[in-house]
Amino acid sequence: MAFSKLASLSRNSLRALLAVTLFAASATVASSCSLVIDGDADSCTADADCVNHPGLTKCDTEAGVCITPDTCTASSECGSGEVCTFVSPRSCKALVSERCATVFPDDPAVYQSDSALLIGVTAPLTEGDAPSSTGVSILNSAILAVSEINEREGANGQRPLVLVACDDTGERTIAEENGQTLADLGIQAILGPAFSGQTLDMTKGTPLDPEIEGDFGSEGTVARGVLNISSSATSTEITGIQDEAPSCAGEDGCPGLVWRTSPSDLIQGAAMVKYFPQLQDIALARVDPPLTQVKVVILHKGDSYGKNLATFVHENLLVNGTLALNNPDDALKLDYGDTSKTGVEPDADAIQQAIDFEADVYILIGTNELGTPDETDAAPGVMQQIEEGWTGPAGSEPYYLFADGGLIGEVENAAAITGARLRVRGTVPGTNTGEQTSTTGLYSGRYEQMFPGDEGAPTVFGGAGAYDSIYLLAYAVAVANGAPMTGEQFARGLLRMVDGEGIEVGPSQFGESNSILQDGGGINFIGASGPLDFNTVSGEAESDIQIWCINSGNDGVVSGLYYSASTEGMGGDPDVAGMCPFPPT
Repeated sequence: MAFSKLASLSRNSLRALLAVTLFAASATVASSCSLVIDGDADSCTADADCVNHPGLTKCDTEAGVCITPDTCTASSECGSGEVCTFVSPRSCKALVSERCATVFPDDPAVYQSDSALLIGVTAPLTEGDAPSSTGVSILNSAILAVSEINEREGANGQRPLVLVACDDTGERTIAEENGQTLADLGIQAILGPAFSGQTLDMTKGTPLDPEIEGDFGSEGTVARGVLNISSSATSTEITGIQDEAPSCAGEDGCPGLVWRTSPSDLIQGAAMVKYFPQLQDIALARVDPPLTQVKVVILHKGDSYGKNLATFVHENLLVNGTLALNNPDDALKLDYGDTSKTGVEPDADAIQQAIDFEADVYILIGTNELGTPDETDAAPGVMQQIEEGWTGPAGSEPYYLFADGGLIGEVENAAAITGARLRVRGTVPGTNTGEQTSTTGLYSGRYEQMFPGDEGAPTVFGGAGAYDSIYLLAYAVAVANGAPMTGEQFARGLLRMVDGEGIEVGPSQFGESNSILQDGGGINFIGASGPLDFNTVSGEAESDIQIWCINSGNDGVVSGLYYSASTEGMGGDPDVAGMCPFPPT
């Protein structure tokens, strides 16, 4: 709020300042003071009497006048490690909390600057006692993007970015809590969560359920006007979420607040179905004499991501020429539980059923629980349990087809432990191999240079999308051109990233992009995760789907085969990439 020189103004002069807005940059009121407006027109007996006085929303019942509820106007007025919250009532709050303990850059001169722009992150940085490759990759990629942007004087060349990162351990309730913690700080844009169930709970909110231990209920970040962008949530349920910005709800052109750089699982499910005949032929030929029939198990996580994707595959997959749904002798679908809920472990009975079915192909749809952490005393993940429970003859071990949540270090580690490397395939959204430009390669090279030997990797699904997301949010600042960065304003900025000159993510075209957007133009954003041609209604982008495998260095890599979202068919040639044996030798 702009209330300069208030101490020297008369009451009559003060009335002339009532039109001053909450976010004007010239505020100089000390944090210990509240502005008092006197006079009959401003008298009140309750807060409701102050609704017509912008910024003066609190009633001082003793004085009978409307006052500002704010106790600070800038972070420079706050103590060590504190910031002045962006939304009213503004107050000084600690930037770091128990779960939100990472700040980048962790420099008071930056995060307490009047021009600093705070962006929240929630991701599974740990699961159990081990680092999570999914969350580490997402956070590292966001840090890389912030580093590059801040080296160029920040968003719009004026505003340094600051990440406040929270560890949600892959659990839904904790992700909800993190969303509320970040919103309480006044943060208006959050990267994450990584998983679909978490994203739905955090953005929509959930009612308090006293029967669920640890459940606290929340109104959701959408209701609080905060923009959410996930780099790896793919559930079809997210497409139809009610996410209009509350600040403009009901108005024409009011944008949604839930976005994602990852496509809907309708596309990934189609890719798994289209690719399966090739994998089925490989599985048939893996023994001598070749098999004439295969058996398949679809084993999935019990959240919205796992359930919806597994259901699509089950209803559309042809196994031995018959739909899996109508072929119970050869195809089995099993749910091992929602491991993103506190205290839930993969169901041992479901895994044993999967082993007992003696499938030739296991389609595994889940996240970090599918693999085994790189720890000497780590409990085996789902894939390792299947491998260790296999009782067939040598040479008849099954093949695996993972969804995007399986392109993680934990699965790579499980494949190395069990010797299953050559039998692993998967799907993941991304630009098809024939069209991959320097964009992805430059991102990967910078990532590996900045984080050598870390738990994460640029190839882990969600990493490239997180890098893209930070640049998208920075470009939204250029669109705003000085307007306050509310959730709605971030969303309106993203609407300008779908049509215009092609701009590749990264530092090389950063200044050019800012100039175009400041001048009222638009850009066609080409990300490290692929071209992000957002649907401006659903806030998501279609994408081709890569087929990945694990190379001799035990790294998940794209194979050269891909599913084309535009043609709805398979394309590419694995011999072009040459990264993995296809089929294995």
